[in-house]
Amino acid sequence: MMNKYLFFGFLLFLSSHVIGQGYNTAIGVRLGDDLGFTVQQRIANRTTIEGLFYGGRSNPDTYANVLAQRHFSLLSKKLNAYVGLGLGSHWQYVNEEFEDQQFTIPGVIGLEATFGRLNLSGDVMPHLILNNNDERSYKSIANVSLRIVIVKRKLDAKDKLKEKFSDLNNNKRKKKKKKS
Repeated sequence: MMNKYLFFGFLLFLSSHVIGQGYNTAIGVRLGDDLGFTVQQRIANRTTIEGLFYGGRSNPDTYANVLAQRHFSLLSKKLNAYVGLGLGSHWQYVNEEFEDQQFTIPGVIGLEATFGRLNLSGDVMPHLILNNNDERSYKSIANVSLRIVIVKRKLDAKDKLKEKFSDLNNNKRKKKKKKS
């Protein structure tokens, strides 16, 4: 019984320090097979636009993408899963020149959390390459993004209380449904 309270206390402590999508603007780097840059801007509640440029250093594949993403709470509003879709370009970086530009439709699915001013996310981004010699091809890339929050999301006192207690109320409702 005591372990249950300790675990609940730990989750409460963690939830007060981890805020998913607790920002309006964040900028950073993408790390994976290659190095890249990312800028993310919240445009509506649970919705962001992200601009990405990555590749061309250790791998000849280079991408520039713009994606719209929808964020969903996991366990609480403090950790988000997200999915998105966008438009992009793909090039081969050969002999220090960009060659063979192709248009892509990138998708994304990932997890995200924010610790103070550090935003951390991991995702998988499949690309449907449209004009590859009249053939469609598919490439998928897994990356981790580390961003610095430039503009924090401002919450008034009412929103902060609502955010803290909505998770507790949702858990109580779920327990009542299970008992029924």
